[in-house]
Amino acid sequence: IEPFCHGELAQQCTQMHLREMLEPTGLWQQQIEGEIGPLHEATVAVLRRALGVARVDNELHRLAIALYGLGLQLYAARDIVEAVRPQLQVTPRNVDQTVQRLADFAESLIEGERRRRAAASGANA
Repeated sequence: IEPFCHGELAQQCTQMHLREMLEPTGLWQQQIEGEIGPLHEATVAVLRRALGVARVDNELHRLAIALYGLGLQLYAARDIVEAVRPQLQVTPRNVDQTVQRLADFAESLIEGERRRRAAASGANA
């Protein structure tokens, strides 16, 4: 989240990522394979253990992707946040509060998945 405090630099990084996706040079694919993919697999493994799931399934991957979206929205939609609620732009003064709220939201998503799985296993019993 801290990079959001750098305003224009964060915006330039967003533009570079979008350009790479629209006009690929291969760097984005390298980043996916070398960094993003392994990080995703590690996140799914942590979620599997935290939820007590025996085997990785699509729902764990779906949950991981939803968790990424919490922070990604602040990064990719800075202009929208600025337009609809500028007080929520991440700044050095509110970064800790933003991180805490995102962690709270993430816990809610994980707990929701835990309840969904418990209800499904109860229905299958």
